[in-house]
Amino acid sequence: MAREIVRSEEGFKSLAKEVKKRARGGKILLFAREDREGEDAVAALASEGFSVVRQEADPAFVMGHVPERDRKYPEGSFVAAAGVGGPEETEAAKVFSTLRNLPTFLFPTDLSALSAFREEVFLSTPFQLVSLRAEDCVVLADRSLATSDKKIRAGLGHLLSYAAEVLDGAYEAELRGEGSLASVERIFGETFASWRGDSPLSERIVEAVLRLAERAEDRPVLRSAATLAFLAAKSAGGSYVDHLFPAAYALLSLYRAYLSDFPLEHCLPPDRVMNAFLLEEKYRLSASAHFKEDLSFYAEKYLSRQRLTGEYREDVKEAIAKLPLPELCRAYRRAPEEKASPVLTADRLLEALSLTGEQISGYALIKHIKLTGLLEPLLLSA
Repeated sequence: MAREIVRSEEGFKSLAKEVKKRARGGKILLFAREDREGEDAVAALASEGFSVVRQEADPAFVMGHVPERDRKYPEGSFVAAAGVGGPEETEAAKVFSTLRNLPTFLFPTDLSALSAFREEVFLSTPFQLVSLRAEDCVVLADRSLATSDKKIRAGLGHLLSYAAEVLDGAYEAELRGEGSLASVERIFGETFASWRGDSPLSERIVEAVLRLAERAEDRPVLRSAATLAFLAAKSAGGSYVDHLFPAAYALLSLYRAYLSDFPLEHCLPPDRVMNAFLLEEKYRLSASAHFKEDLSFYAEKYLSRQRLTGEYREDVKEAIAKLPLPELCRAYRRAPEEKASPVLTADRLLEALSLTGEQISGYALIKHIKLTGLLEPLLLSA
């Protein structure tokens, strides 16, 4: 079973029905908080004959994940894992089910948990960004999610970062001769066709994320904006979700500037050893783990990629032009803050932007720009 998105209207009853379709009975590990939502989810699953073991996710699960703690989860012959609530609960369910090879059922209840609609797992250990995928997954998009007026900024961040990462995935696929950037322009056009409508903002955010997930299914997606957001959170504090929108906007702005004024000359290539140790010194990401990663498709055939990037730059620019960036920025600025957002200074943002090109896996456009050497001056004062 691949990832499946189910639109539902019956709340946790829909969750229980989806689980019953794929498991006739047995024990479910449910990641949920000790609140009304958690109690209702337990009751709905129990009404369908399941034995429910509720597990509260660590509040620091996403930003300070300690893999050793995963062994402390209840043992037993579970038939599935479920996550109900915010990003801590949904990402914990993804990790548990991936490690145990179990089907996953996710029920995000607020806009900060829209990462539930992605196969990628979004979390960081104290020393490394985790790279996992939860493919055997059913995600319920309940109508209550689209009526939420909380965490609007987080929802906008998930939406714009998803779009940026679909674009980066298409760019890499185009360089490999396996994809088409022109199709991304169509996907963005269809996804944001009704963005300027009169429906509530939360409803438009959820609908756009769902459309993007449905249209970009089976397409490569690179975690460029999420990587920058994690670096920003490690520098300024908070969760990566707090930094998703500025991170995605910074990347897209850099892409537009670079492609509009395509440089004929290039700087000295980046000092990769220095970059790795800066990531360790300032962001606590292990340099040794970084060096152990597969770095193929990084600098090989650089000149041919430079030529192809020049050929396809108009396609990338036209795809970005399909994003309603002014409207998204206006909505983000006007959205109420539930708490004071951590502030990343301009110099630290530029530093993190440069180091994202070193840290990210895959060949996103930010990695290509990094290889030109244009971003290295941003690290001179680091």
